[in-house]
Amino acid sequence: MIFDSCLGIDFKQNYLVLTFLKRSFGRIRLVDYRIHPILPENQKEERQSQVTSLINGFISKHQISRERISISIPRERVVVRFIKLPIATKENLRKVLEYETPKYTPFERGEVYFDYHILKEEKEWLDLFMVFVRKAEVDYYLFLLKKIGIQPISIQLPFTAALNLFFYNEGRKEKEVSALIDVSAPFLEINLIQEQRLKETFHLSLPSEEKELRITSILQKSGLKDESFSKAVVFVYGLDFDDQMLARLKEITQIKNFLPPPLNRIEAGQKASELQQIYSSIGTPLWGLAKPNIDLNLLPFEMRKKVRQIGKD
Repeated sequence: MIFDSCLGIDFKQNYLVLTFLKRSFGRIRLVDYRIHPILPENQKEERQSQVTSLINGFISKHQISRERISISIPRERVVVRFIKLPIATKENLRKVLEYETPKYTPFERGEVYFDYHILKEEKEWLDLFMVFVRKAEVDYYLFLLKKIGIQPISIQLPFTAALNLFFYNEGRKEKEVSALIDVSAPFLEINLIQEQRLKETFHLSLPSEEKELRITSILQKSGLKDESFSKAVVFVYGLDFDDQMLARLKEITQIKNFLPPPLNRIEAGQKASELQQIYSSIGTPLWGLAKPNIDLNLLPFEMRKKVRQIGKD
């Protein structure tokens, strides 16, 4: 299911980020994007009205199909787990994981939507990356979008969207240790990539001051060996990203390779520094335009059938 255009709706705690991508002649172009501050969550009705109005306005401006929309929900709403299972479970993996949900989460079976990605398959073991979310959390966004005639083709997380964009732009190298760091207040997210696979992920509060010290402290505690730590390539992005942050990080750590993440395969007229702020948001609609490296989707299964039918048109 590959479309020629896709809208990304990135729901953040304090912002709504809209990104519109088009694909042609083997290239993907960022047509337009908008970053909108939104009302606080305690103003529920006003916030919902504001969000739906902003989405409708953007769709109308670009005449976007409401059947070609991918969304991202906040990471703080989900539970993330790295799991190792016997290879024999692969034949009925989803059922096994559904049954063992209470083992990995504070939720009961039937309370959650979940999806998984196989990181590594060995002779006797499977290494999995899993995401669980309460059904009520996802249903909130689905209900909100249904009011304006939208059923998304995928529900992602900011860091999986960013990782797919990173891999699409060939950011990973076979023997390189990389870290993708999202600095978008009030949270900090760090994802470690080793041997071309996601190894660890951290989601923590981001202090208003001394952000760089917080970042370096987490990197040092991440399990990277001294040699790997000094040679790692660290890519920084997010709504609180700026060039000065890269300079400060280089000053206070042994790591010298602090860079903006790659965007060489995305055509855009905007300044590169502006695009680093919305890196994960650009990755959200990419799911509908290119095969994702991490094919993780929290859209309920009964809704995915309709999406597949749309993809046949």
